[in-house]
Amino acid sequence: MTNAIKNKFYIKHFQQEIDEITCYLQVFNKSGHRADEAFLEIGNILVRVQKQKNIDEHIFKRLKTHVAKLIGRRGLRHVHKIVCVAQCDIIQNNKDRLPRDWHLLYVLSQTENLEELLESKKFKRT
Repeated sequence: MTNAIKNKFYIKHFQQEIDEITCYLQVFNKSGHRADEAFLEIGNILVRVQKQKNIDEHIFKRLKTHVAKLIGRRGLRHVHKIVCVAQCDIIQNNKDRLPRDWHLLYVLSQTENLEELLESKKFKRT
């Protein structure tokens, strides 16, 4: 990525990803906010873009803010949560064992002993 792109946020450089996010957001909204997997995929897309395009934290924040505007009133808080879930390796490596509820996954992503909890086999998918 060029220095100009690294130092300034241009939405046109992320249009394909924004379009993909918009599709998942439409699925989430049409479901009455019950399609948690679609909503979680937005976080996965954002994290993937950050890694693939090697964007710095400032540009990543601007991208998340743009996505938050698409989501609406509580958008930035929601974007922060789904990105935390997407960045949590333990959750990503154990998706098949965890609930699909994005709120719960966020709470789990903040749990210090999540790996131990999962290994205890007391945690069941709902």
